[in-house]
Amino acid sequence: MTLAEQQQGKLMNGFRRTLIAVLGAIACLLGLAAQTASASGLADTSTGPEGTTVTRAQIIERLNPSERAKFMALSEAEQRRSVEVVSDPDFAVPGREAAVAKKYPGAATRVATSESANPTDVQQASAMAGTRNSWYKQWWTFLGVTYASVQTTAQYQTSGARAYGIEYCQGSYTNLVPGRQISYWPSYTNNSDGTITCRTNWTVIKAGIQEVNGVQGFRVNGYGTFIRKWSID
Repeated sequence: MTLAEQQQGKLMNGFRRTLIAVLGAIACLLGLAAQTASASGLADTSTGPEGTTVTRAQIIERLNPSERAKFMALSEAEQRRSVEVVSDPDFAVPGREAAVAKKYPGAATRVATSESANPTDVQQASAMAGTRNSWYKQWWTFLGVTYASVQTTAQYQTSGARAYGIEYCQGSYTNLVPGRQISYWPSYTNNSDGTITCRTNWTVIKAGIQEVNGVQGFRVNGYGTFIRKWSID
């Protein structure tokens, strides 16, 4: 082997060693970047059983300002857990609340209704006629952050204890859960016993596959007293 060939071989070996070192350094940098993203929570995702992937960024984008502030106040571990809960096909789906609460402590469904007339006001209202607005609302929350709600509202005429002449019966909702769709249609009746019934038929579709139906609503008299309530949980 000539001297020139020996020198060329040494140069090639040096180039290979340099290339290996550079590639190793790049690999280390990529690994550190991935660890940093994971530690910050920015890369957190969760895939549900049906293949729906929800990311932390999606949740932050969809939350309204007040709920976003609550979410950002959670610890990184709680935020990652929230991503997992919201990704679960059973979360915020009618009839699955008990199972979700058992599986994820901190998940809850809140319920509220409009206030009825106080008993002391009943006699005063007995001779009065007018209109009243009644509603029934449910919220799905995890660690204090609200991700979805549904509400049924009715406005009707009253005369003392008698309710009649429904002016409107309607449903409304908020949906901050990625991959979840809601549709609804209301139904109502003026009952012969002096009460009115307003109900909303809800359909929740999650992951484009799972469809669950539920009915929310109420039956009230002219005082706004709830005679019966229907809950979709």
